[in-house]
Amino acid sequence: MALAMPMTLWTVAFSTLMWGILILHMYPMSVNHCDINHDDLTERHTHRHKLLVCNVQGAGNREFLNILHEHLRLHQPSIIGLVETHVSGRRAQEVCDKIGFTNCFRVEAQGFQGGIWVLWNSHEIDAVVIKSHHQFVTMEITPPNRRSWIFTVVYASPQTHM
Repeated sequence: MALAMPMTLWTVAFSTLMWGILILHMYPMSVNHCDINHDDLTERHTHRHKLLVCNVQGAGNREFLNILHEHLRLHQPSIIGLVETHVSGRRAQEVCDKIGFTNCFRVEAQGFQGGIWVLWNSHEIDAVVIKSHHQFVTMEITPPNRRSWIFTVVYASPQTHM
């Protein structure tokens, strides 16, 4: 006997920008007993999350921060995921602090390879890391007064020895 449980599906629209940036627009749709609740598709019930995910190929230079700040100003994402940062330790924390979000979770680079950073503002969302690995970070995201959802940032390096 299957249990009928309400759940939230996400319609994802995305656009790829220059500099390897992917902007995701997340729109929730309630599903109950496999029937779409069309009321949730109206503007007053739709809550949009913007996520910025990009392969930065090095986050340690001034040009990176200038370009990133411009994209943050233009797109105003709730969460950003940066992969292939090539920076770790104290220098990585300094760069994260300059980005300007209140929270940051990092998977350290292995030498000058890899690195995953996820940044968010705690006044916009609550984020809890479920699992991290040198090639991904999975988090549970909970916006105020909304259902939580899962977000994974993946850096799929072809080098399995990392």
